[in-house]
Amino acid sequence: METVHDLIRRAMLSKSPIQAVYKQHRRMLCPHVLGTNKDGRWQILCYQFGGESSRGLKRGDSSANWRCIPLNGLSAVELLDLPWHSSPQHSNIQTCIEYIELDTEDPSKNGTQRVSAKASGAR
Repeated sequence: METVHDLIRRAMLSKSPIQAVYKQHRRMLCPHVLGTNKDGRWQILCYQFGGESSRGLKRGDSSANWRCIPLNGLSAVELLDLPWHSSPQHSNIQTCIEYIELDTEDPSKNGTQRVSAKASGAR
């Protein structure tokens, strides 16, 4: 039986959307970044394009539909045979994952530590 981590990784590598339950809401998601936060908890940065959400979904490719979700909060994960969805600026808004295992939009970041503006000396 595949773990949630393995299913998410497979979905990302094939750019297949997933359906999953998170906080009692069935969601349709495209996971873009997989990794751990500063506390070592596994998380995914996803673009939610359908399903339910406690704060609702915006129309189109709104950046308001990005979600950072802990893997241990997901259940009933399934791969979907639907088109991949995204929105601009996933790299700019991504602050919830410190160590990046897999990034679908920028593979050069795979296996890297996220560099904050503070750490890089940027102002």
